[in-house]
Amino acid sequence: MAKGVVIGLAGGVGSGKTTVAQFFRRLGAKVISADDLAHQVLQEPKVLRKASKIWGADIIDQERRSVNRKRLANKVFTSHPDAPMGHQGGQLRRLEALIHPPVIREIRRQIASAQTGRGEASVIDAPLLFEAHLDRLCDCVVFVNAPRKLRIKRASKARGWTAEELLRREHLQKTLKEKERKADYVVTNDKSLDRTFRQVKKVWQEIRRASHRAVAKVAYAPELQRRSVALARLRAEARFVAQARRRHRAPIKMSRELLCSGEVRRGGAKKEE
Repeated sequence: MAKGVVIGLAGGVGSGKTTVAQFFRRLGAKVISADDLAHQVLQEPKVLRKASKIWGADIIDQERRSVNRKRLANKVFTSHPDAPMGHQGGQLRRLEALIHPPVIREIRRQIASAQTGRGEASVIDAPLLFEAHLDRLCDCVVFVNAPRKLRIKRASKARGWTAEELLRREHLQKTLKEKERKADYVVTNDKSLDRTFRQVKKVWQEIRRASHRAVAKVAYAPELQRRSVALARLRAEARFVAQARRRHRAPIKMSRELLCSGEVRRGGAKKEE
């Protein structure tokens, strides 16, 4: 793998992004979990104070001195009959404004560390890759696809969510069609884990090949530039000779000297004073 390649993961809730991230780790990539980083940020004293001020002191787990994520989610995502239009979206934006900046700074730091260290590839596992503009840090994006029924089943088992809760959460994000359209690769995670791993391995190999081609192109760029300049000079000399012949003059022997000295003008040789 070329040094410092960054792969982003996108997909719906319950699609299996974390599973795919672990498969990339098995193949040699460093996985950066935005969810884990958000957990850490929500334990910082400064963030605790701001969160309790916005959503109330009851969201703080006093024993652990951290934000109770379930209580916070109830505040952010639960609609009340008398809540104004856009209430959920507004609360979510406040939460994102609180935790996204420090999370993104840490993701950048970890990517830089991977690039200056062993040069391993980095995989960003983030629920809101496009919404948080983390895709701008990525060389490519892999969309993890799974049928809605299966995603609902997974979300119910892992998080206790209903189908309505899953749809409500996804309604506040970009559509899955838009995420898939913006992605470079698609992995379908709807059958066995072995099948999913084979797909991830194939994508990994494709990324490796593309990465090596890009490195080779950059390494070959000076040679390409040298050849391009030489070709441009030859074409300029050919035009100069053709123009001179049309004017019944043929300073063919001097054309190369004139060309190198910069005395060639459009339309023929520079006139002597």
